[in-house]
Amino acid sequence: FKAGEYFFTNDLTYLQIMKILMKGGNVFYRITIPEGLTLNEIAYLLEKKTAENIYFKASLFLRLCEENTHIVSDIAGAQVNSLEGFIFPETYTYTKDDSESTFFKMIIERFKEKTSKLRNTPLPEQLSFYEVLTLASIVQREAAYVDEMPIIAGVYLNRLHKKMKLEADPTILYAMGYSKNRLLYRDLRRDSPYNTYLYPGLPPTPICNPGFDAIYSTMNPQSHNYLFFVADTNFRHQFSAT
Repeated sequence: FKAGEYFFTNDLTYLQIMKILMKGGNVFYRITIPEGLTLNEIAYLLEKKTAENIYFKASLFLRLCEENTHIVSDIAGAQVNSLEGFIFPETYTYTKDDSESTFFKMIIERFKEKTSKLRNTPLPEQLSFYEVLTLASIVQREAAYVDEMPIIAGVYLNRLHKKMKLEADPTILYAMGYSKNRLLYRDLRRDSPYNTYLYPGLPPTPICNPGFDAIYSTMNPQSHNYLFFVADTNFRHQFSAT
């Protein structure tokens, strides 16, 4: 018999119960990691949502992220110093007997599995996959609607191609470490390598953990001449070349 957490109905025979006990625990828990969260946000989500069963401590999850950057260097196409961007947003199933490290490995394996086909296709603008992932994280935070993601990705690729600064507001918020409804001019002057109003090119790491749609859209951007966009009251965007 295997140790674990079990659920039995009262109509089971002794033989059926024994077979279940030999197979292992049959009580499963689910947790959903939404698209666009940062590592810190995911860590505290795990701590909050798993408190009643397995209890993943946020500090341990973040430490595992810090100690295991080497495990994604091969798929990133570059040396990375953060797992920001590599936690795949999805619903995960686990048991009470799973350790934090087991759960952590499952998340990383899910990222590799879900992005394997994308990583084996041509990359836009001669970017590495890590650069695509970084840009996808910005697209994820900018777009409220999936159908706008390829357009927004195209805007940023056009700006990169023309050596223009990305000037992406979500990168400022990442540098600040908290969210606010409206950025001020003084926020745009914050000195940080993540400030794409001050520094050209992509930020040093992704600014969140993008979902499949954002990554796919960045890999398959819409071709156009737009360089600017502005949000309306419904969080949709108007796009312009000037």
